[in-house]
Amino acid sequence: MPAADTSASWSPPKGKVSDGNEKHGGAAAQDGRDEFGHPRLSGIALTLASEIEKRTGFETRSVVLGHIQRGGSPTAYDRVLATRYGLGAIDMVHRGEFGQMAALRGNKIISIPLAEAIASNRKVDQEILDAAVGILDKLDYKVSPRA
Repeated sequence: MPAADTSASWSPPKGKVSDGNEKHGGAAAQDGRDEFGHPRLSGIALTLASEIEKRTGFETRSVVLGHIQRGGSPTAYDRVLATRYGLGAIDMVHRGEFGQMAALRGNKIISIPLAEAIASNRKVDQEILDAAVGILDKLDYKVSPRA
């Protein structure tokens, strides 16, 4: 992934920097900046939604996604898995494995090169697709043939 150019003279819109009272990832923001000194931004989704609505005339809403992406609150498994990923990432840093990501293979957290992670789209096994189609057929649910 190429490094981002941070030399541009940009400043956040007025009123969009936090007041510094939030805590994120265990580090308290101070003076509207994160632990790395970058401006802590917030509210851009509302601003963007408003602008889209103004320009298109379509009602537009912003949503802050969290666990909603998965469809519900995290389970104990989700929490333990997240912890395992975090520990895997820490171990990778200690081993000097940069340019890698933590991945789940079977029940093990491993490190894989980022290039491998994005080399191709993951595909669902045909056997699993056939089983799903078979179940849906039994329920008399019409499934369009695969392209």
